Formats: sequence, structure tokens, C-alpha cells
Amino acid sequence: MPSTALACSDPIPRPSWEPVHDGARVVELGTGTGALALCAAARGADVTAVDVAWPAVLAARLNGWLHRTPLRVLHGDFASRTEGQRFDPVLANPPYAPSPDSRLPASGARPAWDAGSDGRAVIDRICDMAPVLLYTGGVLLLVHSGMCRAQETLERLTRAGLTARVAERVLVPWGSVLRSRRQWLQPQGLAAAGDEQEELVITGRSSGPSPSTDRHVAAGQASRAAIGLHTASPLCRYSVV
Repeated sequence: MPSTALACSDPIPRPSWEPVHDGARVVELGTGTGALALCAAARGADVTAVDVAWPAVLAARLNGWLHRTPLRVLHGDFASRTEGQRFDPVLANPPYAPSPDSRLPASGARPAWDAGSDGRAVIDRICDMAPVLLYTGGVLLLVHSGMCRAQETLERLTRAGLTARVAERVLVPWGSVLRSRRQWLQPQGLAAAGDEQEELVITGRSSGPSPSTDRHVAAGQASRAAIGLHTASPLCRYSVV
């Protein structure tokens, strides 16, 4: 069974991107190292960060302590840990790697990235729960791989009565997980021979009345920063060893 380790590296970037105001209630689902949650907290937001993986929870808590930034980091399933609460914005970076095993892993390191045979096991749950997570007019920023079909995400959110659009797309190099699954991904039609990059998609969505132009601009800036922080090295990160 794999174990995990924490490593310390560069300081966390602090971009002025968030559609966040002082006192806003923000949640990050699948926080990982807590980079986005910390950026929001540094701007005065009341932030809750959730992750199913203990190494991620420990890394995020350590980052909050190192930066002297108040951050509530919870371990467990996001649905149970946010029950009865509403937020704006909701930031989500869930597991989305397609896996040959359709069953979701319950232990080890794989829960941090494996999301069923189509990579949508957690994405779909977030889409379905978004209406009860968001304040009216609130914004969701959801990042996932283009392999998981962004159009399906948009349609699922629209069926829930929400406005949705792809706010940003960017190509990033394949990580070790996708490289190790190349021979499986190609027959599934999820990758072509010679692919070395995947498209990351940020889906922006609001509930209730359409956000103002300023909110759309802020959400667009947030999506670009989310991709940047998704691929950057925060102060403390965890890795499989």
C-alpha cells in the first residue's frame, strides 16, 4: 500500500483574483494542499476546505499554520461535511482521473485522483449538489479534465436550473497517473496515440439571477488563477512515496 509524504517548497502565490469579499463564506471541495482556500482566506473570507484524503487535510492545515491564516480544514466526504450550509463562491477540484476500475477506492493514495471509469463519479455529485451549496446568485468554479466531457457538466448543471459556461481551457502536461494508463485510455477513446497533454476545463456557474458584469469578470480571473495554482507548487505539498 502506498504511503504519503509532505514536502516544503516555494511560498504560496497570492493573486488578487477571487470573486471574494471580506467575510464571504467560501468552500473548497477537494482542497489538496489548500492553495486556493488559503488565497481566499488571506482576503478576509471565512473559508472551509474539505478533502477525503488525510494527507491533503494535513498539508492544508500545515499551510494554514505556516501562513498564520485562519482556515477550517475538514476530513471526509464533502456532502456530509457541508450539510445545511451555503457558500459563495464554491471552489471544486475533485478527483477526475478515469480509471480501469469503476469502483471508487476507499483507502491509500488513489482517492485523491481516481473517479471511476469515466472520471465523473465526483464531478456529477458536485453538479447535483451545487444548488443546495450555493447562495442565490453564487458562483461555482469547477476544474476537471477535458477527458471528462465538459459539455456533460454544462448540461447537468443546466438541468438543475443553473446557468453554466466554460470559463477557461488550458493544456497541461500529463501527470504520472495518466501516463501509467495510456494503454487503457486509448482504446476507451479518452486519449489518442502520442498525446502528452490534457485539457483542464474550468466550468463557471451561478445560481439564481445572473451575476453582474463585475462578478463575471472576477470569476474569469478566478478561473485563470485556479488553473495556475492547480499546476503550481504551494508551500507544502504531499506526494506518494
